Amino acid sequence: IITDFLKNPLIYTHVLKIDNLVSDILTDYIILHLDFNLKTKIQGDVLVLSLYINNKSNYVLEDFTYKLSWKPKNKLTVIDKKEEVKSLDLHEKEAISYNLKIGKKGVAAFSCIISFINPIFKDRKMIKKIFLRKIQLEK
Repeated sequence: IITDFLKNPLIYTHVLKIDNLVSDILTDYIILHLDFNLKTKIQGDVLVLSLYINNKSNYVLEDFTYKLSWKPKNKLTVIDKKEEVKSLDLHEKEAISYNLKIGKKGVAAFSCIISFINPIFKDRKMIKKIFLRKIQLEK
């Protein structure tokens, strides 16, 4: 009987809106319980970055992935990268370290792009970009 209602475009559109709203609220709630710690050190023309992510909740995040990103891209070049993954559900601390060559002076803005399986709607992957901080680059 419910599937008959969902065939109506008006009802289906509103169900999708509710689905998206619940997913957005859930994602924001989960992010509140994640601790992002970006440590930086400039050594000459090299920026050494370490990103630590810690899940402070009792929630298990399935298929959790993360990626450090920065803008503008042309100011920094990756020399090397190390990842330390402790668990696939992010229930322990995760760490990623970069050595980046500073190409141009100025400010670089760092963010972390995370993704995980939606705990309620398992067929959805949640993706969110979290601003970490801006860093003044000098050679």
